[in-house]
Amino acid sequence: MLMKFLHGFNGLVNQLKSCGVKVSDMDIIVYILMSLPPEYDSTKSAIENQPSEHISLQFVVSRLLDAKALLKDRRVSETKAPSSESSNDVAFPTN
Repeated sequence: MLMKFLHGFNGLVNQLKSCGVKVSDMDIIVYILMSLPPEYDSTKSAIENQPSEHISLQFVVSRLLDAKALLKDRRVSETKAPSSESSNDVAFPTN
């Protein structure tokens, strides 16, 4: 879904540029970050806290793809993890 969004967004930017509209990479980055769903909040925050000289469109897209992979891995591990509701295990047993 992220890739579909990025490709679609890139197409819109290219259309704007072909009409003579100047769109800076920072404009693109800001719009992408504002459009992210809540599950990307920590990634968004990490990107926003980078020194501006380190932020490029390539950097942002790379970080978002990394975050997507981590979110996917987390979802897979959550579906494979046994439910704690049916377990009698206690983190800190008392005697």
